[in-house]
Amino acid sequence: MAWVWQLQCILPFMGNRNLSIIGGGRLGSALVKGLIDQGFLEPGEIFVVEKDEYRLTVLKEEIPGINVVPTYIGTESVILAVKPFQAEEACKSLAKIQGDLPLRVLSVMAAIHISAIETWLPIGAKVLRAMPNTPALLGEGAAGLVASESCGGEDIAWAKEVLLALGGVVFLEDESLLDAVTGLSGSGPAYVFLLAQYMIESGVELGLDEAAATKLVCRTILGAGRMLVETGQNANELREMVTSPGGTTASGIEFLDQGGLKILVKGAIETASRRSVEMWEEMKPTAN
Repeated sequence: MAWVWQLQCILPFMGNRNLSIIGGGRLGSALVKGLIDQGFLEPGEIFVVEKDEYRLTVLKEEIPGINVVPTYIGTESVILAVKPFQAEEACKSLAKIQGDLPLRVLSVMAAIHISAIETWLPIGAKVLRAMPNTPALLGEGAAGLVASESCGGEDIAWAKEVLLALGGVVFLEDESLLDAVTGLSGSGPAYVFLLAQYMIESGVELGLDEAAATKLVCRTILGAGRMLVETGQNANELREMVTSPGGTTASGIEFLDQGGLKILVKGAIETASRRSVEMWEEMKPTAN
């Protein structure tokens, strides 16, 4: 499926523009900043619900004009950005205040399925679920998005626009595919950081000072990423473009292939995806 990038597709917000974000941690605050920076919402239209007094103070200082409150006060649209173990308590508290009023919820929590969220929320709540990743903190994230059967096109358009404030979004028909998204793009930045760490260490071992090696590696990864996004060429084509037969790059890639890099990368993604499934099994509500 094609990416929906924020500069290529800007959709209008639908309905009530007031929005509550439950959880004022890194992801919650990234959402607030992204929505404001992109002009999707004004600061006064956002309510951040955060119990921690220190985070309350920090949010007020970092993002002037937003409403930071210790308890949910009721809005038509809500983003759940709490830790998975806090999901049930947060949803039930929200439901108690919302009552029979219309409710649309976008969860950005890992592992917790839509079926559980629907159980904890009022009947009729429209639930969507997304899996963003850490580059969302810079507005360069990648997210997978799924929707419950009760959601219509307007609800999906709203959720896409929210996620575009963090970078890019792919809409998926099957919720189980979010486990693959978790292993691929959710955990993916850590794989890239690990590669960068090893590349920097190698540069130092070959005689470069750490600052020089770090700058070279960081710019290399940034540039390669931009080429993947902006040139329209796929990864294999770009790799071949910089791999001259018998040259230095070819010898390095041959070593990686002989060392089983392909097997290791695929194994890491499959293992992380499987762990996402296991986490749901560990945390899903038990039948009464």
